[in-house]
Amino acid sequence: MMTIKRFPNKQALSDMVGWYRENMVFNLKVTPSTKIASMGSCFAREIKNYLVANNYNYMQVEMDKRPWLNEDNDTPPVHASAAWERVYNVFTLQNILEYSFCLKTFDRLNDCDNYVVDLLRARVAYPSRQVAEEDIADHVKKSRAVLEGCEIFIFTLGLVEIWKLGEMVLGCSPFHYSQYNPEGDFKYYVTGYYENYESLCASIEILKTFNPAVKIIISVSPVHLCATHRPDTDILSASCYSKSVLRAVAEAVVRKYKNMFYFPSYEIATVASAILQKDIYPDGHHAGKEIIASIMDIFNKKCMVSNA
Repeated sequence: MMTIKRFPNKQALSDMVGWYRENMVFNLKVTPSTKIASMGSCFAREIKNYLVANNYNYMQVEMDKRPWLNEDNDTPPVHASAAWERVYNVFTLQNILEYSFCLKTFDRLNDCDNYVVDLLRARVAYPSRQVAEEDIADHVKKSRAVLEGCEIFIFTLGLVEIWKLGEMVLGCSPFHYSQYNPEGDFKYYVTGYYENYESLCASIEILKTFNPAVKIIISVSPVHLCATHRPDTDILSASCYSKSVLRAVAEAVVRKYKNMFYFPSYEIATVASAILQKDIYPDGHHAGKEIIASIMDIFNKKCMVSNA
């Protein structure tokens, strides 16, 4: 007999954590000793903060390094397991995996008047080329160690608008580098389903080649776009397109590969929270603390088991 799953009404979903614990299909269990690594955009930082605060075995490297120009707490390792900074798209993920496993080399440094910028990573600048080259060599080794050593790898899908030069994708919009005046003829693209699907598949296959036992969790970031470079549409439509493409890509790769899992962060933040009339975006851009807490509480209740 065919199973019918009903859409939850407001009353049924009022205990959001309880409802997802009973109804979400997610067949991956995490113990306190499971080695977890993650990267992605702003939402990935929230995942990291939660996992560290709640004593998961979250892998962290490069935390004691300070070769970068920014001396605040927003240094590259803050956002992920290594100093990848924020990773907004699947193409940058692919570039990171390619350089971490020495599959490709990139002309990644850009000399400016007072800075040297690493174009492959968002907002990463150095005081000199020598410092940059030494740190990047160390970063590549530590990045590979994390990617080879993790048992679970979490990646949050962010957006589909990119700036590209050859096979290299700029770590973020050139406007984030405006103070550094990066050179290079980067071209702006609005990527589609097949490009994102092919790049994500390439990334998965690289990671599984060097870490065959890894389990991968894919999630669509609930942080919507706050700007677009598209001349043909408005920001809300551009954001919806971006998330829709990535949600479809996530579904396809989870169906294609073993040990792939989709976690519904985007759905919890937008659909479920909207039904309950929660303030999803208190700053108009990032998911609020209450929403993040609900997402991670559901992850904890659904996935976490004791070593016993």
